[in-house]
Amino acid sequence: SCAENEEEEEEEEEGKEKTFEEKEMEKQKILYQQARLHARGAAEMVLQMISASKGRFGPMVTGTLKLGISILNGGNVLVQQKMLDYLKDKRDAGFFKSLSALMMSCSILDLNAFERQNKAESLGMVTEEGS
Repeated sequence: SCAENEEEEEEEEEGKEKTFEEKEMEKQKILYQQARLHARGAAEMVLQMISASKGRFGPMVTGTLKLGISILNGGNVLVQQKMLDYLKDKRDAGFFKSLSALMMSCSILDLNAFERQNKAESLGMVTEEGS
């Protein structure tokens, strides 16, 4: 499949230092994908899903949080502004209650596990969720 080929290419690239041009191209690809998701309402959907979660973790909430992180990655100002405008307009207290409950259910161990998972993913050691 296409995903396997991309993983192989990424593994080859990890062995060498990326040039400025390669880093810039990667950054532009991320910005392009963020813009596409932004245009399709991803920012609002992330906020709505977190609000609807009522502070309970599950696979959908985990995926939603990852999407939210992805569209905000690099400090995307357009997405930040869209989220701010949405929260101001809707005055959705449920979002903040849900986010607070989600944060309260996390522990230091969760943060450490999250950081280990991210490190493993960045090194190409993890191919599936939680493995």
